[in-house]
Amino acid sequence: MSANIWFDLWLAQWLYGSAWPNLWSGSFTSLNSSGENFGNTIQIPNYPDLVGLELSHVGLCLEGGYPGNLKELTEVHTFKFWPMPVDQAPGDDTSHLVDLGFSFPFYGQNYTQVYVNANGNLTFGSGDSDFSETEAEMLSDQPRIAAIWDDLGPHQGGKLFVKTIDRNERELVVEWVNVPQLSASDFNTVRVILRPDGSIKMQYRDVDLQDSIVGISPGNGISSASQIDLSTSGYRTSSGAMFEQFDASSPLDITSGGTIWWSDIVFEPTSSSATSYTLKTNIAP
Repeated sequence: MSANIWFDLWLAQWLYGSAWPNLWSGSFTSLNSSGENFGNTIQIPNYPDLVGLELSHVGLCLEGGYPGNLKELTEVHTFKFWPMPVDQAPGDDTSHLVDLGFSFPFYGQNYTQVYVNANGNLTFGSGDSDFSETEAEMLSDQPRIAAIWDDLGPHQGGKLFVKTIDRNERELVVEWVNVPQLSASDFNTVRVILRPDGSIKMQYRDVDLQDSIVGISPGNGISSASQIDLSTSGYRTSSGAMFEQFDASSPLDITSGGTIWWSDIVFEPTSSSATSYTLKTNIAP
């Protein structure tokens, strides 16, 4: 493909005045045969005041023969600056109690703490070392947010990170980065973002495993079985559990398998008490 792509970065000078470095930067590079090139990076200085701010950018595809040599213009993409994470350094099947820093409504209950479990899920009220995910346990055990509930081994590779963002509205971000299944050599990168309004965003990239449970449940035997196809059931609303169990015959299909694009599964509460949720999906191609 004969084309060029141009990125530029602009950050407000008023934030740091004369102390702010010149971050106006641009680079040209040829795209590969798939129309991609991610080899150019711009270094962002480590300024704490950046955390929580948003950066918007557009991409330009320039090629001769088009008006102004402008062939394509992307939509505006917005990114948020996150702080350096805290590595939980988990052992096998461990749980870590994390302060949310806000009151998080989940199926009619409010929580100020969450247990980050090594096996790809969050629970409320108590931690969970269970590595043998089942539908029955998803429905009957603790209230749970399952990003990729499986027998994971973050102590054998990868990282389990927690980040907190506190600008205007606090957020908690939990990431399993390049984490393999126990005693396996695969790599799985997923994250969960919790916000004070009760919204839950799960993001997926580079997921190699096939079997897991993904979704949310009030637990405690409140819901009957309600498995759904997460990749096609966007804008479904329910007051019960919404989840899908994947296995070899029906492998996980909510990730693009790419190195930069993320697939999103979002559960938005329908009210401030978060007793029911609307599912929204955005599966990257």
